[in-house]
Amino acid sequence: MRKRLSPIVAGLILGVSTSAWGGTAPSRLPRPTPFEALARPEFFPEARMLGTSEESGPLYKELQAVAASKAGSLPAMAGRYSYLLIPGISWDLLPGYLKPNLGRLTYLGLEGRFVPTDPLGPAADNAEVLASAIEEARMPVVALTHSKGGTDFLEALRLRPSLQSRVRALVTLQTPHWGTPTADWALSHPWLYHAAMLGSRLLVPSRLGAAIPRDWMRAVEELSQAYRAERAADGSWLDPGIRLFSMATWSSSGGLQGNIRSRLIPELYGRQNDGIIPTLSQIMPGSRFAVLGDVNHQETVYAPSPVLSLAGARIAYTSLAADLTEAVVRWIFTPPGSGA
Repeated sequence: MRKRLSPIVAGLILGVSTSAWGGTAPSRLPRPTPFEALARPEFFPEARMLGTSEESGPLYKELQAVAASKAGSLPAMAGRYSYLLIPGISWDLLPGYLKPNLGRLTYLGLEGRFVPTDPLGPAADNAEVLASAIEEARMPVVALTHSKGGTDFLEALRLRPSLQSRVRALVTLQTPHWGTPTADWALSHPWLYHAAMLGSRLLVPSRLGAAIPRDWMRAVEELSQAYRAERAADGSWLDPGIRLFSMATWSSSGGLQGNIRSRLIPELYGRQNDGIIPTLSQIMPGSRFAVLGDVNHQETVYAPSPVLSLAGARIAYTSLAADLTEAVVRWIFTPPGSGA
């Protein structure tokens, strides 16, 4: 029988997972992980993923070239789009969240914009913010979304189908398309989740005067496995002209905190994960996808550095988050199946 986590210990892990104590970027490149290594029956039946196409090798090849400063010029068509960076739940608890990603886009001469959604808001509310951002974009949109930001963006396209023609590509980084057991756990321990959210107001001054959401648990409920399973399986309403990409990660490293977090989901549900979300859940049906190992949930969007304020300077954004952003931009403009 699987050993059960103490509710208090699990609550502390969940709180830390969404706190400002982000792990640092690894000193080496992550490693590509063949999908077959993850898609064993004991994970979950959605492993076939409904028409996905694995491209871990091509993305990793781009990342290697970027990290070694040997990537060359960007594809010419990359400059024809506006890039929207969409954050996940409780993004305001992490200082510098998505700054290295936006910094690299700026350095590359691309038009990038961070879209500040409600950190604790449900998808329908955030969808309105995202719809406005799509409408305001000067050029067709490439959405680079992280975690819950991916499901928020999909909700915007579902509620405002007329905007789908303005979206060229949707890239989801570590988005729980099929939900996550951490959300299920929070739903079953609401008092601990509420305590963590109240405590977070002491960490983020902007939250001190913010109104308490009418339904604190709604955003968490929308990340539960039961809620997401039906929605992930039905993408028939999406415009086929939108190119879909997803990147999944797993982690068993990242120092003491990373090791604790990456063991939370196996304790809860027995799945490989990035510290917050099962790896397979991060793969969007119908997408070109890649899986990278030794990367936790925060390392793709965060680079703790004293020089982060030096906006525009590549050296200020030399991190996995920045390099991965550039590699993803290069990847999505390469033909399917290219690379090794």
